[in-house]
Amino acid sequence: MQKITRRQHRERPWVRWAVLAAALAALIAVGWIILKTAAKDGGVSPAATEETPSGFSHAARGVPLTPSGGGTAEAAGGTPDLASIEVTLPDGTFWTAYQTEPGVLTVHADGSVYPMRDTLAAAMLYDAAGFTARSVLADDMSALPEPLSAYGLDPPRQTVTLTYADGSGLTLRIGTKNAGLDEAFYYMTAEGDPRLFSVDAATAEDFAFEAPLLRAIEQPVLHASRIDRVEVEDADGLRVWELDGDIADSDAADRWMLTAPFRYACDGGMIRNLRRNLENLSMASWIGDATAEMRAAYGFDAPRARITVHQSAGTILGVGAGGAIEEQDWEDDTFELLLGTPQSDLVDRVLWAGSVWTIPHFRLAGILSLTPMNSLNTYVVPVSLSNLRRLTVDADGETHVWEITRAGDGGAGEDGGITVTRDGQPLAYSVFEANYNRLLMVTVSGVLPEDWTSEITPHTVMTFETETGVTRTVALADFNGMQDAVITDGTAVFRLVKGAMAFTAE
Repeated sequence: MQKITRRQHRERPWVRWAVLAAALAALIAVGWIILKTAAKDGGVSPAATEETPSGFSHAARGVPLTPSGGGTAEAAGGTPDLASIEVTLPDGTFWTAYQTEPGVLTVHADGSVYPMRDTLAAAMLYDAAGFTARSVLADDMSALPEPLSAYGLDPPRQTVTLTYADGSGLTLRIGTKNAGLDEAFYYMTAEGDPRLFSVDAATAEDFAFEAPLLRAIEQPVLHASRIDRVEVEDADGLRVWELDGDIADSDAADRWMLTAPFRYACDGGMIRNLRRNLENLSMASWIGDATAEMRAAYGFDAPRARITVHQSAGTILGVGAGGAIEEQDWEDDTFELLLGTPQSDLVDRVLWAGSVWTIPHFRLAGILSLTPMNSLNTYVVPVSLSNLRRLTVDADGETHVWEITRAGDGGAGEDGGITVTRDGQPLAYSVFEANYNRLLMVTVSGVLPEDWTSEITPHTVMTFETETGVTRTVALADFNGMQDAVITDGTAVFRLVKGAMAFTAE
């Protein structure tokens, strides 16, 4: 696993100037890595002794601490030869992390075993490889003018025991933080050593995490391009959106249907937002395994909401092991997430993959707030011109058919290889295009009453047949003399001003 270096906070004037130079020349991230590495590898500042606010003199800088037991903190080649890290926190809780393979730390805490986050593991392994104190504050703790409790060392803020593969070890007790200098530090002692040390803040804080925060957070793998069904069920009922086709269809974005609580064509933009929100779902922190007790405690036996997503098998572009973009194959799968009682107004508790997690509420808001009505397509024409093959209009006792032939279908024409006929007779494509584009801009004018039903035969039926083999219908029936009810694929939801859908391209 790749090793990640971090900024070193040791108090050296040349290091501080190096940080500034790196920030101006190559951005903060680059300077951060260079500075940590340079400081770790040595380079004691020749500057004069600096007096701390507590009266201690930094007479020594960059003090390496040797493990007891005759071992070494580094194996040949500088690779950390660490076996384990044990940390005891002020409340008495503790955890142990074992290096199960190079660069990988596995945490044992409260009866659970799980991998540590890569970034935290890299930081701790780096610190443990030849552990170095920031400075010596006093050569003999017994001569200090104040008791160790004044420095947060009795009891210590945390106790860290580093054990190496050869059996040697180093036990460190870290106290309170002294923030009086430009570079803050913590007080520290080492078992078997009479001296009082300072340790840079970054190193001390690397070992201050509570066990649950160490866990490598698994994240859902949701691809917007593979999602073909979404179910959301909460106090407002069940709503279901489904792709009426295949994810690889060229018109897939326009083929989404609301199928519960009723069936109707969806707005492509609203569904794109829904799928994008799902793709961006990410867990913030792990709370615990979803035991029966935890399910009951956090409300998952009667969840506030359930989100279920189906993803079709498919191939998408992704980042390979070597960092290069490559095609990746994914199997058909289903994702399910339950919402329990919220942790706060900003953070929700969710159950996913057998564990309870926290997740920022804003990650879920866009998914939960989408209502059936808000997701519907309010444009009357359901087929784009580029996907239209045939349009049939039955109105006022007459039937007319417009048929489009494109280059590659055996047809040729002056309008980019496109020809169109009306009832079998040639028609200028530009005339048809202008009239159809006008239809594409027509939107509904309102919603029909929920109890509206029509026993009146539609006065107009428009049938759209697509290049991809789909047939869609829009029927218009009288609603109140001034408006028509719009019946799309057999479902009436909206109304429309009479005459808005007149089509007479000839």
